[in-house]
Amino acid sequence: MFGRKFALRGAALVAALGLSLTLGSGTAHAVTISPGGPFSGTSGTFSIGTPPAGFACSSSHITGNFLSSPIGGQIGTVTPSMFSGCVAYGFPVSVTLTKSPWALYLTGVNPSNPNQFYGNATGIGIKITGVGCTVSFVGSAPLTWTNPNALKFVGTAPTLTATAANCLGLINVGDTLPLTASYTVSPPQIIT
Repeated sequence: MFGRKFALRGAALVAALGLSLTLGSGTAHAVTISPGGPFSGTSGTFSIGTPPAGFACSSSHITGNFLSSPIGGQIGTVTPSMFSGCVAYGFPVSVTLTKSPWALYLTGVNPSNPNQFYGNATGIGIKITGVGCTVSFVGSAPLTWTNPNALKFVGTAPTLTATAANCLGLINVGDTLPLTASYTVSPPQIIT
């Protein structure tokens, strides 16, 4: 599998009522989050890799917090949990976090849709455990936020790296896989 480093872009400082980010276009963009604070969410499929290869759960849950005073591009944190219906290559597995919470960063805005923002989740650590298969992943994941309530790990790049693997040779140390999941967040949040 091909490794790929996901480049993170820099950001500016906090403004009085929001965050001034340096986006991919190189222009400053004032970001405010309303109402901010704690949130939760539910997901359909949560997957690492592309099923039937890799690992997938039929559902998961998140809790998190949007920062009231975002700093350096970070807008909040998120912790996935309550993974259910998880399988690896057709066999049941369990999923646990080895690192949490994950940090959420914004890096750009969709020029065709001002309600959609691009970013990354960093500080990810996940362990998959099943009969004859144990794998640990660390890394980051590209994401999108779409107002008012859609957080999506878009799986566009293989940015999770296997750091430990005992899985019948199906996954090896150094292999990289994408993370894909879509969450509906409550309460709704508006980023502008």
